[in-house]
Amino acid sequence: MFPLPPTHFHPTPLLTLAPHLTPHLPHTLPLLRRLQHHHSSPHAHTLATFPPSPSPPPTSYSTLWIDRSRGPETECWLFSTYELSPHDHNNASLARAEILALFNTVAQLPLPPNRPPGTDYIVVGSLRESLVNLLGGEDLKYITPQSVLSTNLAALPNNAAKDEDKKGGIGVGILAGLSIPYMKWIIAPPPPPSPPSSSPNDSDLPLPPGYHYSHPLPSLNDYALVLSRTSIPRSEATLAKLGSVGIRYLPPSSSSPEEKGEEKREIGDLISWAFLGPDGSLTSLHVEPQHRGGRWGFDL
Repeated sequence: MFPLPPTHFHPTPLLTLAPHLTPHLPHTLPLLRRLQHHHSSPHAHTLATFPPSPSPPPTSYSTLWIDRSRGPETECWLFSTYELSPHDHNNASLARAEILALFNTVAQLPLPPNRPPGTDYIVVGSLRESLVNLLGGEDLKYITPQSVLSTNLAALPNNAAKDEDKKGGIGVGILAGLSIPYMKWIIAPPPPPSPPSSSPNDSDLPLPPGYHYSHPLPSLNDYALVLSRTSIPRSEATLAKLGSVGIRYLPPSSSSPEEKGEEKREIGDLISWAFLGPDGSLTSLHVEPQHRGGRWGFDL
């Protein structure tokens, strides 16, 4: 087993880390976008197994970005060069030691005072299957993927059986739970717009009467509705930081001030919405059931 290598903080990761991530796109995309788009926090840190210097990094390295104030939401994004050649078993032990060294450093960071009790674990997002297998090893057969990770580690399935087997020397208990697998779609940007024509595309047409855009979503009532339509754990504070756009519907019969409050009368009901994640990717697109089958998702 490889000894844990040293880890280094990168206070200016766009200068010292991003240039080394760009050549490895799209593998590095989740982490790179996080560095480019994240909202700064005193609890945000970027770590790597090589120092912030002009010298090229070693052939094998691992790096992560973490913000412990985001827990129990996703708070960590990780990249390892092992992802580029996951079948190279000669580098597996070194890559695993690098990642363990990063997590060991993270474990020593102070938790924010407002961190919910019992959530000192690290929630990693966009973790490739090769790294899940590298870190989980034998423990993976005891972990049942869930749509949402429990905030109580003791409630995770088969924890007792897993603990018993760890006494026998199986793994080191790195992974406490897994979500169901997700896919990240990489979509090429659209071609340059063509010269104007006499027949506009659907996207150029105005919204029908009664419908209008809302950008960004302005009220806590909107966030409560959004959160009620998903099982992904997010807070209203997180939604308020994300780029968003919605479509509202105000039927003519609802325009009377006696029937609705002033704000509701003016803006209408939210019937569709989209959010950009902190990394700039499309993270949510929803149309209310009674309005589906139209053009709203396309328009957003």
